[in-house]
This record gives sequence, C-alpha cells and structure tokens, in this order.
Amino acid sequence: MGGGTSPSPVLICAVLQDTTVECFGNSQNTRGGFGNGTFDTPSSSTKGQPVLKDDKTFLTDVTMVGSGVVKSQTSQSNIKVHTSFACAVVSNTSVYCWGGNSTGNLGNGTLDDSNVAVKVNQLWNHNLHPDLKIIDLAVSDGRACVLLKNDDVWCWGGGVYNSGELGIGGHNHRSSIPVKILNRTDH
Repeated sequence: MGGGTSPSPVLICAVLQDTTVECFGNSQNTRGGFGNGTFDTPSSSTKGQPVLKDDKTFLTDVTMVGSGVVKSQTSQSNIKVHTSFACAVVSNTSVYCWGGNSTGNLGNGTLDDSNVAVKVNQLWNHNLHPDLKIIDLAVSDGRACVLLKNDDVWCWGGGVYNSGELGIGGHNHRSSIPVKILNRTDH
C-alpha cells in the first residue's frame, strides 16, 4: 500500500487480493492521479478507483504500489500546484506509473501527464538475468526508485526541491527515464 507524502493532495493506492490496484483520497484527478482513465472525475474519492492500462484493461499482477506528489504548473498562470502520481511493480519485473508528470516521474521518457498506467522505460533487462528482478519500490515527491535483486538502485523524476534528491549530481537534475544511481555494495 502506498500513501502520499504531503497533506494535500493525498492519494492512497492499494494492491487488492486479485492483484489489481485501486486508488482513493483527496486528489483532484486533474492530472490523472487515480489512473482510472479520466482527468476530471472523481475530484476526490472515498471509494477505490480501479487503475487502468492504456488499453483500458485493469492493471494486474501487481506486487507493490506507492504514491507521491509532484509540482505542476497550471495552464492559466505560473502558479505551481501539487498533483498526485503513483507507480506499481507488476510481476516483480516491470513498473507502471500514472498521474502528474512534470518532473519525468512517470519514467516513460516524457513530461506528459497520464490518466492510465504507462510502462516505465526499463534500462535494466530482467530477461537476461534473474538477479534483475525488482525487490522494492519507493515513490516520493516527484521521483520513484526501484531496488533490484542484484542491489542496483534505479531512479527517475527528481528536481522538485532542487536539492539533488535524484542522486545523480547537481541540485536541479531530473530524468524522465530510469538512471542507475548506485549499487548497494559500492563503497
């Protein structure tokens, strides 16, 4: 289960027993944070909204999920607002993300928001080696990371606070595709 890192908006997502994901909370959904295929409804929900893939089928075989917030600029002004996004690990091999994407935090090589789950561009190839399976997922303010079985840490997004939070050097760096940050055995 994943919950937001900010008092507003709050997006909570949970993996159900049937391995699908539902999201709910006080999130305006204007950037697609519920992942339910719309950019407007509901404006907040106390009932779980099923997350869909781009072919409008349910996201299934989910093993982990996390959610966070990202700063997005409104189209009418230069006012920055917080919007929600979430990511899920599927079959311990793939990652899908949805919602606001102003820092590249959906990991699909764009800055486009998505109201359905889109597959993260994986630069690690789990088919070549079983040690490249995903064993953990972390989603936070404008970024997401996975830990692989071989101890590699890959992250994408970043730059929300311009404090080097992506871990690739520099204070305002971000990446719309995963970047290998480190291996936990590095010294």
